[in-house]
Amino acid sequence: MKFVGNIKYFHKETDYYEDEDGSIFVDPKVFILEGVDGCGKTTMTDTIVKTLKEEEIDNTDIEINSLCLPDKNSYGYSFIRSLLTDEYKNYPTDILQSLNIINQLDAFNKIESKSSKIYKQDDVYSMYIVDRSILSTIVYNKLNGGTLYKEMEKMGDLDIISKYYCSTQVSIDELFLILPPLHVVLKHAKERSSNEYNDKEESIKSIYKMYIEESKILTINQSPITVIDIWDGTLTDSENYTNMINEVIDHIKKFE
Repeated sequence: MKFVGNIKYFHKETDYYEDEDGSIFVDPKVFILEGVDGCGKTTMTDTIVKTLKEEEIDNTDIEINSLCLPDKNSYGYSFIRSLLTDEYKNYPTDILQSLNIINQLDAFNKIESKSSKIYKQDDVYSMYIVDRSILSTIVYNKLNGGTLYKEMEKMGDLDIISKYYCSTQVSIDELFLILPPLHVVLKHAKERSSNEYNDKEESIKSIYKMYIEESKILTINQSPITVIDIWDGTLTDSENYTNMINEVIDHIKKFE
């Protein structure tokens, strides 16, 4: 597959590629939701995909998908989950995060393959709302005393980092850091049943802080990471999350 040039869809210049048979592949649109476990990003991802499908975002030529990383159907998932338990708390984080990178590479290769197939067959573009990204690799590697994050931070931009480690042809269009108040995250963590060492209260506090720090260091497409932190103490959690979801959707619709 060779690079051909750019076309414009979703109000943005987008790379497209040509196969040996002359058929065209257009980059899928990829929007990332990031944040500490318990911030609500997984539920938000599902709700955003459901809402966009119901609204069809005024464009029936777009197939909308969700993806949660690490991906259950990609390389090493079961092994990654087992290494996150207390039993393996002292396991080298560089190895664990390398497995996460390989899992994301495998998942993104599938995105590329599927996006190419539906475009060739049906002239339909793909959109993916993704739960987690290479940013989580950086945060958890740094927090747990690894070394992989150092080169990534030097690269500076998350789209560049992702393309280098995970896929040359899947671009991240925008990354949202989901940041409800810490007390809300800790409340959700207590409600979850988890034996993973990163889900302990002190770890969550450190991870929450680390995401904020990295959002100030790193960029996405040479622009600041979009922080979604609107929260009104007079509203219920559900109402606040609805507002956060609507803010993300408004950003995504700007790409239409």
